[in-house]
Amino acid sequence: MTGPSPRVRSAALVMMLAVTGCVDVSKEAKPTASSVSTVASAASHFDFVVPPKVLFTTFNDNVLFAVYMRMNKSLPRTKRGPSVTVLINGTSGDVLLSTVSKSTHCYRQSILAGENGPQSSAITSPQDGQRMTVTIRGRKNTLLARTRVRAKKTTYGGVENEVKQRAVYRSLGCKTS
Repeated sequence: MTGPSPRVRSAALVMMLAVTGCVDVSKEAKPTASSVSTVASAASHFDFVVPPKVLFTTFNDNVLFAVYMRMNKSLPRTKRGPSVTVLINGTSGDVLLSTVSKSTHCYRQSILAGENGPQSSAITSPQDGQRMTVTIRGRKNTLLARTRVRAKKTTYGGVENEVKQRAVYRSLGCKTS
């Protein structure tokens, strides 16, 4: 007879330590070192608080997109502003990302399609309600966030009018002045 298996001995040891109060086996036990590092890495994750809004309008054989988004935390910044690239179906904008609200982490990106060389037909001739992929990339092309949303066709005023922009910001929960 060889005695109890290692698994049985371990279970007996844990039971004995729990009975004597040396080990807390309740569900409220403190996190281990490995679970703390998982929580820390999850805290560095960027995500959209609500799905971003993608509006577009056509003029002079070009398509102007406006991407409105609210993030769960502030995007990486330099002195010139956020240091990220926002893409719609793989196409980025020429202008810097605008910070709308630092307190609620809201941003706006304009993307003009039709001038920047070859682009997919999804960008140069979009349809109302078409699904678009919004991607945010950081330094060294690191993927920060990505989601698919439906684009909405609007007028030029719907993209560039401040009153209409504020309405979009409010729908995302952004605080504007």
